[in-house]
Amino acid sequence: MNLVIESNAKEFALRHGVLSLEEVVTWADALIEKMDEPPVELFDVSLAKDLNSIIEALGCFGRSNEKTTVAKLIFRYFYDNLSSSQPNYERVARGLYDMFLQEIAPMAPPSEEMACYWDDLDLAERGYVGTLEEVQQNMLNLLKVHKC
Repeated sequence: MNLVIESNAKEFALRHGVLSLEEVVTWADALIEKMDEPPVELFDVSLAKDLNSIIEALGCFGRSNEKTTVAKLIFRYFYDNLSSSQPNYERVARGLYDMFLQEIAPMAPPSEEMACYWDDLDLAERGYVGTLEEVQQNMLNLLKVHKC
């Protein structure tokens, strides 16, 4: 995959707490080992010791014009988080909301559904609309359909 696309998606997922610093460092280390001449930016990611420095290092790859592809990869990270043993629906819902506002989406135009889950989770938890399980399943379904 394209390093710019991957770094953009990883940066977004890191900012939303869906990927950890360790996961991204491991990714960079693996690429460094595989490549004959890895870009210097990968070494900066590999050596990052905190969230701010790794986000800064990922930003050095530049910005991709392929927002749809970046969004599909972000959806993959979100889906993997929600399918894990420690899902964080609140963070993913906030990420989907931010993606909607920034018009980063795997579909055009961005689905308004992306902007609703943050509120839907809160309303379901309070017992006002639907159930928490329904909202969570709807989030998973959206991510599953559009992830890469």
